[in-house]
Amino acid sequence: MRLSLSGILLFALYTVFPLASSQAQTGDDTAIQNTLARYLEHTRNQDITALLDDLYPGVFAILPRDQMEAYFRQFFMDEEIRFRFESMDVRSISPVFAHGGRSFSKVEYHLVMTMHYLAEQKDDSVMKMLYQNMQSEYGNDQVTMDTQAGTFRIETDKIMLAIRAQADAPWKVMDFDPSLKTFLEQMEIPQEVVTHFGL
Repeated sequence: MRLSLSGILLFALYTVFPLASSQAQTGDDTAIQNTLARYLEHTRNQDITALLDDLYPGVFAILPRDQMEAYFRQFFMDEEIRFRFESMDVRSISPVFAHGGRSFSKVEYHLVMTMHYLAEQKDDSVMKMLYQNMQSEYGNDQVTMDTQAGTFRIETDKIMLAIRAQADAPWKVMDFDPSLKTFLEQMEIPQEVVTHFGL
């Protein structure tokens, strides 16, 4: 059977366009995964400048960059408590949602981190307090404690937004937590994005 010119064009539209869309999504997935891997590496290496460079700039509307840098320095250099991000296992990357000239994607990932209580003499009351605080934040089943070593292991499922300002711009990331909802307008995260991803 011979196809007319219009039939050939329709066939091309139905076959090539979905393929191009699929390839674009695969490219976006790879770019987002690369950004996440780089972000984790910067966090592990405590490279605060590079870490902040990968963050979505809108977060600095809530906490200016210099203050966030000071926070991270305190976080990484604490003499009594030391955190280490062990792994960030990406579970899913949503199809890109375009809105207002920007691109958004919801990333679901599994985070494993350890916390080490560094005091030579482990204070049982401090250990218990730290344990309870982390259970309250991450859930009872998500935190395990090694009393003798003074270490805690936290495993939790989290959500991150990947945001690209324009087509040729790099992806930036921000952790999403329900407590941030009151600040989304200030951070220029549209309500349409929240609704689209069911955040």
